[in-house]
Amino acid sequence: MADGVRCEFGKVGENLERAGRLIREIAKRDKHDLFCLPELSASGYPGGDGAFDSPTLDAVIEKEDGRSKWFFASVARDVGAFVAYGVVLESEDGRPTLSHAVVSPSGDIVARYDKVHLAGRASIAGEAPTFKAGKSACSFDVRGLRVGVAVCYDLRFPRLWRKLDCDVVLHPCCFERDDTFPSWSPLVQTRAIENQCYVLSISHAGESYGGSMAMPPWLGGFDGETFEPTVLGTEEGALPLVVEKRVLDAVRTKYPYRADEVV
Repeated sequence: MADGVRCEFGKVGENLERAGRLIREIAKRDKHDLFCLPELSASGYPGGDGAFDSPTLDAVIEKEDGRSKWFFASVARDVGAFVAYGVVLESEDGRPTLSHAVVSPSGDIVARYDKVHLAGRASIAGEAPTFKAGKSACSFDVRGLRVGVAVCYDLRFPRLWRKLDCDVVLHPCCFERDDTFPSWSPLVQTRAIENQCYVLSISHAGESYGGSMAMPPWLGGFDGETFEPTVLGTEEGALPLVVEKRVLDAVRTKYPYRADEVV
């Protein structure tokens, strides 16, 4: 389940409360195994011509076992599901990491991914000079499925996705409706099809954002079924993704082209 929420840079308390409220409201209606929030859902992401202003950034840096972890651990226990959230975390060398953490239904951190590809030359926000880049891929298990994490700009680097080798990839992001926005959907579809996996790409809500999508491992007709992405609008809301192992197995068995890769 993807949760498109409005997040304002620097307003951690408000962002947490808004996300927690949305997750609890959804959980009252339906049972879900996992909830995923957008990139930097705790701290917010500076939009427009904004950059990571140092005083504001300093105020949102947390320890891994900090405010956001304890908040979402409580939410996860309450709803009986995994919760994946975006957060700025401190590191030993002084530069923070742009991270996405996952807490289990018991409230424990089961995964932490530090964004590997940081937008620099192509981004006015200036992630590369601000954050410390991660060095490794990240995945965890949910009910027998392997779930990976790739954050926003990672979408443009297919080798990371191939390395994940997962059944589902969570792709929290913050795609603003600028020149890069039209390429988002085609790239999500490509990553899902070439890796034969489900992709849940979750962006922030709001008129300048929106467009979160749930993508199956195939596009078009297959064995009497039709597969296509489901897209959320600009409003806050939930985007469900039902993952079916039989679909994964069928697609990979009928078209085993991953086994033919030689480069």
